[in-house]
Amino acid sequence: MTQPQTPKSARTILLIEDDPDAAEYLRTLLHVYKFRVIEANGGKEGLRLARQQRPDLIILDIMLPDMDGFQVCNTLRKTEESKQIPIIIVSARDQVHDKVFGFELGADDYVTKPIQEEELIARVGAKIRRAEENFATNFLIQRGALRIDLYAHKVFVNEEELPIKTLELYLLKYLMENEGLVLSRAQILDNVWGNDSNVNDRTVDAHIYSLRKKHRVISNAIETVYGGGYRFRTPETEG
Repeated sequence: MTQPQTPKSARTILLIEDDPDAAEYLRTLLHVYKFRVIEANGGKEGLRLARQQRPDLIILDIMLPDMDGFQVCNTLRKTEESKQIPIIIVSARDQVHDKVFGFELGADDYVTKPIQEEELIARVGAKIRRAEENFATNFLIQRGALRIDLYAHKVFVNEEELPIKTLELYLLKYLMENEGLVLSRAQILDNVWGNDSNVNDRTVDAHIYSLRKKHRVISNAIETVYGGGYRFRTPETEG
């Protein structure tokens, strides 16, 4: 049997599946094709792992014990850390309306059980390669002297690299991508932290404060709009 082409180096798959037999089958199949697999048996755990581990692709079941898989898909697409990760829904539900709903929520593919092994692996490899190609062409965000290199996960003012944590980077990215718009704290929480219930308006303020301390260019670029939220203005290029 000819094996479909997979990425040259090991890629990480997040498998969100509550059925032990199905999870074991998929895990074994993915290991055969040299993928690294991390697993969650529920939606909430899957969302946490997606944020923390940033896998290369997510395989998602619909029927989960704590959250509907469609809700998980929707949340993944609304969360900054996971919005670009390819999602393949693998489910026994084969009705057209289920497939359409999955695609509307942002799934990249929908595979019905029973699984055709070579087809699934080919789809996984293709989605990862396409995501990497898209990411490689869209990894740089620059506004004046301020630059984010998403590929390297670094932030620069001109050529000076700034120390930055993951959530700070995603917060800065969200502000820069919405340059000139007043963003409420609720909008920022929804788009950067997703469904994390342990955060509030003060979380946003604390992270903005931390960003401003990084460099005066960032401090000058992030404007507080009283009663509204925050607005990003392109900083002047430093000489």
